[in-house]
Formats: sequence, structure tokens, C-alpha cells
Amino acid sequence: GFTGIQKRIAFGSCQERKLFPFHHAPDRLGIQLTPMRGDPRLGPGSYQNHKKSSLVYSLAHKPQSKKGYVIGARTAQRFMPEAQAVTPGPGAYQSWWKKERKCPPAYAPFSIKTPRFPDKPLEREFFPG
Repeated sequence: GFTGIQKRIAFGSCQERKLFPFHHAPDRLGIQLTPMRGDPRLGPGSYQNHKKSSLVYSLAHKPQSKKGYVIGARTAQRFMPEAQAVTPGPGAYQSWWKKERKCPPAYAPFSIKTPRFPDKPLEREFFPG
């Protein structure tokens, strides 16, 4: 047999039933997932977006600073000064590079007087002992 509640609510009927967002089941899950509070008729068509998105509302509720500036105003410097290096430049370290110097002319052009092959080592240097 059916219980009293099962007899009253038939499947596919147009009777109103207590559903979750507004009512909860009397078990642990229903207690943890508490139902919505407030006006159940409140929905997407109930909001007054035309008032909040109007020009009059945006001018009346314009956020401003306590100092009297608007949001985009700056109180700090716009461009920070670049850091000044105290270290001397590369020319200050080796001052002799700046001096003009004369190179002495070579004894022979393109060093043609240098020996072509180095001295040949002695035979005894090839073997130990």
C-alpha cells in the first residue's frame, strides 16, 4: 500500500510540491543545504538595471578620493628620475689609452727577419733518462 503522502501527490499532476530552493528535506542533506531566504518571487525580471545603468546614477554615485582628486589623478611623480651612477666611465680607469702614442717602425717589414721554424730540440730530449 501507499502512504498518505504518496496518495496525495500523483506523478504528472499539477499540484504544488515543496522543492529545494525554497524548502528542504527533513534529513541530513536537507539540513546542510539550507534553503534560500527572502522573497521567492525575486528573479532576473525583478531587478531594476535601467536605474543603475543610467547616466544620472553613474554621475551621482561617482567614486571620488577624499583628497578631492578623481580616480585617475596622480599624486606621485609621473616619470621617476633615472638613477645616476657615481662610478667613473671606462676612460677614467686606463688614462694611458687616451694618450696618443707613436709606434716605432719595424726593423723589417712584416717581420720577415724572424726565424721561420723554431729551434729543433735535441734527440736526447725525446727519450726518458
